[in-house]
Amino acid sequence: VTALYFIFAIGFGFFQGPCFPITLLIVRAFYDPKVNGGLFGFWSSSGDIGIIIGFFLCTFSVYFLKLPTHLPMFFFAIISIIVTFLIYNIKIDE
Repeated sequence: VTALYFIFAIGFGFFQGPCFPITLLIVRAFYDPKVNGGLFGFWSSSGDIGIIIGFFLCTFSVYFLKLPTHLPMFFFAIISIIVTFLIYNIKIDE
């Protein structure tokens, strides 16, 4: 199970890493430059909040719902891959 966790952690990093430059383009293209700082602050803190919520959901599903350990990891892996491909398909006019 530990090896599977590290494999998924590497996969999450692989899919989340390329999203940062695209997020910069989205914020620059759709929002007023006066609020970009606040949006980037919210976006940078949302990663930490997402980790806390993810740990809570995994712990809840394993200990209280008695699901096998690998099911939450597969669920979050699929969600992260879908979100990554949705972000890559956003068309931004320069």
